[in-house]
Amino acid sequence: MKEIKLTQGKVTLVDDSDYEWLNQWKWLAHKVSGIYYAKRNICINNKRKLIGMHRVIMGTLKNMEVDHKDHDTLNNQRHNLRNCFHKQNLRNQKPNKQSTSQYLGVYSNGGKFIAKIGVNGKSIYLGTKETLEQAVILRDGAAKKYYGEFAYLNF
Repeated sequence: MKEIKLTQGKVTLVDDSDYEWLNQWKWLAHKVSGIYYAKRNICINNKRKLIGMHRVIMGTLKNMEVDHKDHDTLNNQRHNLRNCFHKQNLRNQKPNKQSTSQYLGVYSNGGKFIAKIGVNGKSIYLGTKETLEQAVILRDGAAKKYYGEFAYLNF
């Protein structure tokens, strides 16, 4: 693994085998919704556009996205990247910080804990449990079932 320097004092991690190839361009740290990505400028039809290093590494098609498995968007090592569809990428997102619990898909209600999961645009009620841990285990099991390798697991 090697580091490529970006702007704003940031660095991105890449595989040794990609380092020389990627280092031929100047990469910048581009902040999107509070998250940094390694990007560079390209010119298409006389228009400047930013392209993400993760997309370059993975040869990502226009209708697809790249998921950073460990949620570190500056970790562009191949083992951490996978091409996916938007729906799959959403399945690997972290919990909302404003949730009533610190765990994805688990909510407190009157001293009990409700487990839910979203599948194909619908919310599926998984059950109500006496303890937070029981509800989290229930939700994580459903995530494995419905989301497979893209499941974000609380535990």
